[in-house]
Amino acid sequence: MRKFLTISFLLGFSQYVFCQLPTGYPVSSATNNDDECIHEVQLATLTNNSSCIGASAAAWPASNGLPASNPNMYANYTSAAWSPPVLTPSATFALDLKVGYEATNAWDFSHGISVFIDYNRNGTFDLPGEKVAGTTTQVTAPIGCNFANRNYSFTVPTTISVGQTLMRVVVIESNATPGPSGTYGWGETEDYLVFLGKKKWDYSMASMTAPDSISFCAQEPVTIKAKVNNVENQPIPGGRVDLYIKSASAGGTTNLFTNKSFTQTVANGASIEVEFPPIMFPKDELLEFKYIITHPLDSNKSNDTLVKYVQVYKNPVYKLKSDTVCADSFSTVMIYDKPLPLFHKWTNESIVDTTTYVLPSSGKVGIQVTRGWKCTVIDSVPVIVKPLPRLTMARDTVLCNGQSVTLAVSMDLPGFV
Repeated sequence: MRKFLTISFLLGFSQYVFCQLPTGYPVSSATNNDDECIHEVQLATLTNNSSCIGASAAAWPASNGLPASNPNMYANYTSAAWSPPVLTPSATFALDLKVGYEATNAWDFSHGISVFIDYNRNGTFDLPGEKVAGTTTQVTAPIGCNFANRNYSFTVPTTISVGQTLMRVVVIESNATPGPSGTYGWGETEDYLVFLGKKKWDYSMASMTAPDSISFCAQEPVTIKAKVNNVENQPIPGGRVDLYIKSASAGGTTNLFTNKSFTQTVANGASIEVEFPPIMFPKDELLEFKYIITHPLDSNKSNDTLVKYVQVYKNPVYKLKSDTVCADSFSTVMIYDKPLPLFHKWTNESIVDTTTYVLPSSGKVGIQVTRGWKCTVIDSVPVIVKPLPRLTMARDTVLCNGQSVTLAVSMDLPGFV
């Protein structure tokens, strides 16, 4: 028991160290807060625009729009809210900098720029291997604030220590490229958190996106769509999703299969929606949809399968019937000959098969017939209302006993007396 507890503690401690940024890095900072600063850093998923701001509003022309504050001499972004970029062995990355410089006159400035990454995570920058970029460049600064774009490219070593580590960007006013530590007159140092990791490829089946993951109507062939996520740190070229559809009801016989390949490269952290060819479903029943994403580089099979249970309906099958009626009488409308269970509601809110209306004239009676969620038909029944006839009869005739007379009745509409 004691041995088990010791092993558990060591594993937990190892994981804790793996996740933490090393400590003890040497200090690097400017001593003056004028002239040079780092305006923007871009690396993989990281973009930090920290701006280049004037020393004071009084020192600069009002037209430059700079706030009345000082540029940083040192900025620590290791606890920033954004996700750190993942740097993987042998991968090549673009590093783009915007270096800001200000002057009240048009002067020539030499900037020394260096970037360092602690690949072995030992709390210092071992030279020359951990200096990933550096240059000295001469620029002419116009009056006010201006920025120079500096673009670099570096390749991560094949051997690294996996975990969080420090990237340091240093800009100084000098004819030489700066080192990773020490103080200098004008310029700025910015520290960033990056993650050194192994290359990993992992697709994950995310969701069924169409037509509906609960139930849908399938009178005609239906297009099925599903979402796939790249949840690891490397782009994955193409892939294939298999879809198995079978009955989930007792005694069901449906057994369908289709698949869809795609050739697009899915970036790490990105998604793709896979659309299958239209599928004809044979009948009403509860079905199991099983999606499986396949790729030879996929390193984790546990999240490759997505299972959804979906009720598939067919559109309602029924007949409507109405009677021709006389005015002022009840009009009867009826739904009949329905081979499958239906839910229906007439416009008078009645939900029985047969309902009655009192209509002043001929018209239509509406009904909504439903087979299930999102499987509804709006229909109507024509009702013919005929007005009552008007009868006309000859005036009364007084007859003596033994006499006869002919009585005539007429109507204002065709009909029978």
